[in-house]
Amino acid sequence: MKIIIDPLYNPNSQVDITSTTKLAMGMPVASFLGSAGNRSNFDYTGDVNQRKAIARQLYLHANLFGAFNTHPAFRDTRLVIVEAIAAEGNDELKKSGQKVTYNLIDNKGVIDGTKTFDLAVFWKDHLDYDELVLWYDTFNPDGSIYAQIILTLPELQENFDYVKLPKFKLATWYNGNVTSVDELVEILA
Repeated sequence: MKIIIDPLYNPNSQVDITSTTKLAMGMPVASFLGSAGNRSNFDYTGDVNQRKAIARQLYLHANLFGAFNTHPAFRDTRLVIVEAIAAEGNDELKKSGQKVTYNLIDNKGVIDGTKTFDLAVFWKDHLDYDELVLWYDTFNPDGSIYAQIILTLPELQENFDYVKLPKFKLATWYNGNVTSVDELVEILA
């Protein structure tokens, strides 16, 4: 399946890809360069073709925000990128831009576990993905539930067609252990 690309944000038409390259309205590449404790940049690769390949993958993630921001079920929440491109480490899917981890924050600045589950179900039903993991844990010092979505999108070719068909793998994890495979389970406490 070939992805239709907005020509304004097509990474293939850029001379170079930098942290300021826009992937969607209000979404530069910098939005995906590391996380708060693990900032990164594109200095780890000087290869413009590799940067374009990464930007093609991130284009898919960036466009999730437009659909999210206009969906009425999520109007009182904010989608936050927790982990994305990281130059260090062994996770090639993160380095390639395919894998991004998200939190859903309510209007009080707290992770909303119920809405996180709802978003995971929405993405399961409406996205092509290789893997969607709903991750819960109670590792916070206060024992509160923490929820995040780890989303791995299919690898794209230069023409924005998939390299392979999406795998549609699902899993739910709780405190570092698999709770379910092939389905999403909401964990409340």
